[in-house]
Amino acid sequence: MIKVNRNNLYLVLIIYLISIGYVFPTVLSRAPYGTDVFLHLFYTNIMSKVASLNDFYMACIENNYFNYKYPFGLWLFGSISMKITGLSLESLPLILPYGYFTVLIFLYYTYANSLTNKKDIGILSVLFLLSIPFLSLGILAYSTSIFVMSIL
Repeated sequence: MIKVNRNNLYLVLIIYLISIGYVFPTVLSRAPYGTDVFLHLFYTNIMSKVASLNDFYMACIENNYFNYKYPFGLWLFGSISMKITGLSLESLPLILPYGYFTVLIFLYYTYANSLTNKKDIGILSVLFLLSIPFLSLGILAYSTSIFVMSIL
């Protein structure tokens, strides 16, 4: 008989939730998720082709792209990620949100664990976080609000 302790059971449940709720939909759809994802990808692509923010703004003005007044932290982070890792524009919105997601889960666990000083409560709070439908529908979006949420 296989002896399963509580921590292993929590880990299996977390892996199950992440794979069913987050990884499988991304793998099956292969389309970036978010309402204005293509606007973000458009400006991320421009920003990845220039050397400075001044060049980015000059390129936008020269080509009459005037929607660049959006908060550009996501574009800057995405363009730097593209330059460092060599990610393509098509794979960036599918892979990069998992980085934010990992940071969010780690920070949430650390915060919950520091409040209670009990490992089980920290793990259960992560399970609760992963099972919230509102979060599971939007956390993998390539958008500024999700990018900022993982930092805050």
